[in-house]
Amino acid sequence: MRALFVTNQHKTQFYEAAARRMRDGGAAMFWISVSRRWTRFLLEKGWPREAILSLPDFGAQWSGDFVASPEDRARAARIELTAEVGLKNILVMDRGLNKRGGFETEAFIHVALREIERFVRANDIRFGFGEMTWAPEMLTSEVMRAHGGRYFMHHTVRIPSARTAFFEGVFHDGVAELGP
Repeated sequence: MRALFVTNQHKTQFYEAAARRMRDGGAAMFWISVSRRWTRFLLEKGWPREAILSLPDFGAQWSGDFVASPEDRARAARIELTAEVGLKNILVMDRGLNKRGGFETEAFIHVALREIERFVRANDIRFGFGEMTWAPEMLTSEVMRAHGGRYFMHHTVRIPSARTAFFEGVFHDGVAELGP
């Protein structure tokens, strides 16, 4: 199995422990990091740099004079064909990006899609884990879907409390059954 986690603030510590157990069980594990802080955290925990896509490394591209290429637009259109939600809706749902100017957020979508897709394809990643709170998580879910992969969001099960359930996709339409 080849899987990834998307960092999400302090939940990253939980993800790191889960990813370590998955790796110890034979899975090849990868990361999409949304901040330099969490990239450093992963490196300090011993994760190899080549297993981490650090999105901030591309910040100058979406913050500068970015103009989407025909390839960028075609990629977005192709991914949107199988998406649960439109890419513009992802911008609206991200409470940080929706406060920024239109050109910068459009640039972010194109750069993030390009790099996430490149990373997923180059590493043949089939499963993703994380939340659906921020644009990078939702974009990763949509890239995974477009390439026949699956993306799962965890949720605690209160009774019994030692269990975790996984929902698939943006809308959490049902509990996903995972097994060996």
